[in-house]
Amino acid sequence: TVYLEDLQELILKENPDVVHFQEITSNFKDKTKSLKSIFPYSFLVQYKFPGIADSIILSKYPFKEKNDDDDSIIAKIIVGGTELDILSVHLYSSWSKHRFNSADKQIQIIKNMIKDKDRNLILVGDFNMTNISRRFISFLDETNLYTYTSYLHPTFTWPAYLPWYFGIQIDHILFSENIKMVKKKTAENLGSDHRALIVDLAF
Repeated sequence: TVYLEDLQELILKENPDVVHFQEITSNFKDKTKSLKSIFPYSFLVQYKFPGIADSIILSKYPFKEKNDDDDSIIAKIIVGGTELDILSVHLYSSWSKHRFNSADKQIQIIKNMIKDKDRNLILVGDFNMTNISRRFISFLDETNLYTYTSYLHPTFTWPAYLPWYFGIQIDHILFSENIKMVKKKTAENLGSDHRALIVDLAF
């Protein structure tokens, strides 16, 4: 169980502009309303993939109004007059051939969604791929997206119930070439099986 009080403490400490919660329940979604004084804007991410739970993005900055034909997993946020596309990603784990193929279909859908390389794009979420997997590296190459990995200071995100040095990173934040990662770290275990990933981005 993720305790909202612990999350609030972490949020107050880190002071993020945007928070992304994945695999939320309706009960947890209701509880996030207590954060409205910090994050007045919210965006419910409703995945179209069977078995993938909704996510929610909380923000200090307003979201651009969606048109009916906009995809429900891309949040358009306005920061200082700059529009950012935040794409919430949750790929199937690949522990079976069927799920591996299903994840490949998700990847192809994402590639088709981000063909426009000129926009400010951030992909965030559970990719269920490590940063050294062939499929992850190919995804970066084919989409012209970037991330940052330090082998001296790794940011292992899963599983949170083991010491960090036994973990792997399957949660990632990717971004287009006009965005830079300034800092990247993980938080302590807050009750989820994933550790929170915290990054500072500049654009």
